[in-house]
Amino acid sequence: IYNWENLVDHKGREAKGAGCPIGEEFRRQSGKRLKIWAETEPDVIWLDDDFRMHNHGTPNDALIEGKDFYLDFYCFCDNHIKLFNERIGADYTRETLVQEILRPGEPTQTRKEFLDFLSDTMTETAHWIEETVHSVSPRTRMALMTSLADIHSAEGRKWNEFLTALCGKHTPILRPTFGPYRE
Repeated sequence: IYNWENLVDHKGREAKGAGCPIGEEFRRQSGKRLKIWAETEPDVIWLDDDFRMHNHGTPNDALIEGKDFYLDFYCFCDNHIKLFNERIGADYTRETLVQEILRPGEPTQTRKEFLDFLSDTMTETAHWIEETVHSVSPRTRMALMTSLADIHSAEGRKWNEFLTALCGKHTPILRPTFGPYRE
């Protein structure tokens, strides 16, 4: 549908419905949309709970895996791998990085570093969204719908930093989830 960079899961599959937040084309196209919305000077712009680095698979992914569910982790696109390697001075491929992160036993230093990296990229993306919106409509508040706390913790999100980056000088607005839409 969109001709931009998609999230890539730990198995190398693209999530066709989720753009990679650090993708150049994703940001170009999304930035245009954010500015158009901001030009209407809304009181609040809500971000969906899909603004996350995991769980973007589909039921078909589970069928491919022969399971009742499909758990997926992102982003292992070439750009994320390159930036992570530059950050820590390593030479991981997607496969070797996933193997290191999912190694049984005590979590490795690489897992901690990768979760910190994901948190930082999401926080930086939140700041980019805030700057994009507020460059057009400084009074518009940013709001976030959330998934369950344990779901977002899978990406190592640091909530205070993330919400400060997203909301700027405004008080954060959150819509907590009330279950996985099954009640």
